Amino acid sequence: MASKNIGLSVALAVYNEEKNLERCLSSVGDIADEIVVVDGGSTDGTAHIAKAAGATVIQAVNPEIFHVNKQKAIANCHREWILQLDADEQVSVALAQEIRRVLNMSDVQRSTRQIDSRKKILFERHQKIVEDRDGKIGGNTGIITAYFIPRLNYFLGQPIRHAGTYPDGVIRLVKNGFAHFPAKSVHEQIEIKGRVSWLENDLWHFSNPTLKKYLTGARK
Repeated sequence: MASKNIGLSVALAVYNEEKNLERCLSSVGDIADEIVVVDGGSTDGTAHIAKAAGATVIQAVNPEIFHVNKQKAIANCHREWILQLDADEQVSVALAQEIRRVLNMSDVQRSTRQIDSRKKILFERHQKIVEDRDGKIGGNTGIITAYFIPRLNYFLGQPIRHAGTYPDGVIRLVKNGFAHFPAKSVHEQIEIKGRVSWLENDLWHFSNPTLKKYLTGARK
């Protein structure tokens, strides 16, 4: 894969994601210096799609705790920063541009970077909810080593911005060596060493493209 010169690895753990993976990987084609995909024994065309996109594909079992394979993916990344994605997500053009800008900044520039005041209020409110549930994330001093990304969820093809579903912030951009997925519940928060900040632009999430998929998930 040709270098994009921003020091970014993209990491995914996948299982039977041929319907989603190409869209996801195409969305990072202009910013990823490296793509690492841990495939938990897919029986469809997932591995072929990943290799066609230039990814390094690591074969593994499909564990009950999916964080195990997510951690394996980030542990095999070699660039300074890692963008961890799920296959049913897509990096918007605006988000890709923002990631490029932020990674081209110095540590000092990242620490003094300003975001839109209205978004800041919304993001801080969401982060407090997350930390009240999961505990303090990251530290209060030192350099920024991780970023929440606002996630815009789509339901049956339509974006949902109300009913408490937005910004659905998720920590996905992390400095290599400063983040770790605990081998616990899939809902367990990633552990961060260092300060945490926010990006402004959306990560698109297509978790329920059809009513059948939604009902199947709701029954679990």
